[in-house]
Amino acid sequence: MNDTIEAYKMIIAELRAEKQQLLQNYEKELVEVKADRDSNSHHLTSLEMSFSNLLMKFEKSKEKVCQLKAREEALLAENRNDLERLRLEEQRYNELKNTVMKQLEKANKDLECLIKDHAIEMSKLKASVQKEQIACLSLNEQLNQTNQENAKLIERCDDLILNLNCGRRRRHRLQSHSHTHDVNYKEEKN
Repeated sequence: MNDTIEAYKMIIAELRAEKQQLLQNYEKELVEVKADRDSNSHHLTSLEMSFSNLLMKFEKSKEKVCQLKAREEALLAENRNDLERLRLEEQRYNELKNTVMKQLEKANKDLECLIKDHAIEMSKLKASVQKEQIACLSLNEQLNQTNQENAKLIERCDDLILNLNCGRRRRHRLQSHSHTHDVNYKEEKN
C-alpha cells in the first residue's frame, strides 16, 4: 500500500508538475494571445478607421455619382429638348424657305409680267410720243404757215392802211386847198 501511495503521490506530483507546466504554457499562450489580441485589436481599430474612411469616401463618391447621374440625366433631357427644338426650327425653316421660294417665284413671275407690261406700255408711250411729235411738227408747220400768211396779211393791211392814209391826206389837202381857195374867192368877192 505504501507503494500505491507512493505511486499515487508520484502520479500527483507528476500531475502537479504537468499542471504547473501547463499553467506556465497557458500563461505564455495567454500572454501571446493577449499580445495577439492587442495587436489584432490595434489592427482591427486601424482597419475600422480605414474602413470608416473608405466608407466615407465611398459615400461621398456615391453622392457624387448620384449628382453626376442626375446632371447627366438633366443634360440628356436638355439635349433631347434641344434636338427637338432644333428639329422644329429646321421644320419651320424649311416651311418658311418653301413659302419664301413660292413667294419669290410668284414675285419673279409678277415682275416678268410687269416688265412685259412696262415694255408694252413703253412701246405705246413711244408711239404716242412719236404721234405727238408728228402732230407737234405738223402744228409747227401750220403755225409757221399761218405766221407767214399773217405776215403777208399784215403787210397787205399795212399797204392798204398806208394807201388809205395817203388817200385821206390827198383829200384833206384837196379839201384844205379847196377850202382855202373858197375862202380866198369869197374874200375876193367881198
